[in-house]
Amino acid sequence: MRAKVNEIARIKEKNVRISKIISQLKLKDPLVQPSLGILEEPEKLLVVEDSEVQIERYISPKEQKVIEEAGMLDEEKRLAAMGDNPRERALEMMMGGRLEANVEEDLFKVHTYSSKLRHLWDQSKYRDGFISSRESRLEGVRCNHLF
Repeated sequence: MRAKVNEIARIKEKNVRISKIISQLKLKDPLVQPSLGILEEPEKLLVVEDSEVQIERYISPKEQKVIEEAGMLDEEKRLAAMGDNPRERALEMMMGGRLEANVEEDLFKVHTYSSKLRHLWDQSKYRDGFISSRESRLEGVRCNHLF
């Protein structure tokens, strides 16, 4: 049993080096992480790990209040630090805190027309309305002329 534990420790040391090499080569190959089985460690049967539980953990109202207060303190610290840095403040205002634009977000963005385009559109709408009203008056005159 001790020999197997030592062999697993050596494999984990080599996996650290292999993972560095994989990250340098930008590969996505998964590494096998050896471990002792349940039959080799029977005391693990009585221990429940967080990864084994699939439901959301219950948070009492007191814990929720503590978490919210910690979040508010972190937000105040972040805002205080950002207030001194005009670059970060501008980035937050213009790009939502991101340096790169999201292409998918731009596809569904509603674009507004500039005032010049809006002015031209209003003129064309007016012109079309004027022409259609003029034609309807002319048709009325033609119809009255026929009778």
